[in-house]
Amino acid sequence: MDPVAELFIDNIVVVYFFYGLAFFCMGLFVWMESSRTSEIRISRAFIFLAGFGIIHGLHEWFEMFQIMAVSGAAAIPDWLLLNQIRIPHLIVS
Repeated sequence: MDPVAELFIDNIVVVYFFYGLAFFCMGLFVWMESSRTSEIRISRAFIFLAGFGIIHGLHEWFEMFQIMAVSGAAAIPDWLLLNQIRIPHLIVS
């Protein structure tokens, strides 16, 4: 197997963390900037982009917690492992 692919597979929890963090931060930054008044029509749609970023970032973190639970991590709250929480986040995002 390719060494780069092995690196990502071995550290998939870290990849999910930073992937979720990127979307979550994007959502927060767009949300903060969407409150500014702008003459551009598309700026009214920024709130939807912000919502997508926050919800999708949370979904990636739910995936990360499920992988951590399978690998034997302790002290993860049970509600983070429920598919009833993860799937609606995926659908909405």
